[in-house]
Amino acid sequence: MSRHSLIAALVLAVGTVLAACSGQTAPALSDPKAILSGALDAIGQAKSVHVSAEVAGSLAAGLGGQAAGGPLDLEGTTAEADVDLAAGNLHGSFAAPALPGLNGELIAVDRVTYLKVSLLGSTYRKLAGGDGGLLGALADPRRAISGLRQTLDGLPSQPLKAPDEKCGDADCYRVTIPAPMTELGAVLGDGLGSALGSLTPDGAGGGTIDVWVRTNDLRPARLVVTADGGSQGTLTVTVQLTRWDEPVSISAPPADQVDEGAPPGLTP
Repeated sequence: MSRHSLIAALVLAVGTVLAACSGQTAPALSDPKAILSGALDAIGQAKSVHVSAEVAGSLAAGLGGQAAGGPLDLEGTTAEADVDLAAGNLHGSFAAPALPGLNGELIAVDRVTYLKVSLLGSTYRKLAGGDGGLLGALADPRRAISGLRQTLDGLPSQPLKAPDEKCGDADCYRVTIPAPMTELGAVLGDGLGSALGSLTPDGAGGGTIDVWVRTNDLRPARLVVTADGGSQGTLTVTVQLTRWDEPVSISAPPADQVDEGAPPGLTP
């Protein structure tokens, strides 16, 4: 190959790489259902993700088993976790400043959950897994995603596409899902869905789920759940999803740091 041919080949190769990096890898979408469906597909194909969440709002006195008194301010409540989607494992931590000293860790490995809560001591509690809730979704993400698709399809209010926005340095679609409180609980599953159920046991009130999905690869970047239970309180949960497909290593805690059985009232 001549020198001029070699230079031309290098220029062409560099141009191809730059074009691939600068352009979208997914076609532009305008249908909110197609955006959500693409996001679910992206989650199903991902290997790992880092999730962080912040909670704001307040609950009425006596709600959720708390002692009577003033409203419980949820500001500053946080949680984060590394999730190994390929293996079905998770390692997370949480803190709730409104309940002094309440923080802890949650490890899910091989369908077994290890829970450590600061108020209950320095050891983990080993909890057997099941087919539902968090462990069920981690163990069989495809089934969980399929169930979520069916729930979204059955919502009385169709998702709406808002104007595109920036998510950090990425361009994102924004989709809003308006729904009654009972429907929000169905979408969000056992954990946050149960919390919303306790916020309005009679199903009154409502809220929205806003989802930001990256335009280039359809991976979710942010999720904001807003629930208004009227006199029972309000709740806003903001979830960030980052570090897609980065290597994660999650293992069970050492045996000498584990006790068998769940403390009363605590389940995975």
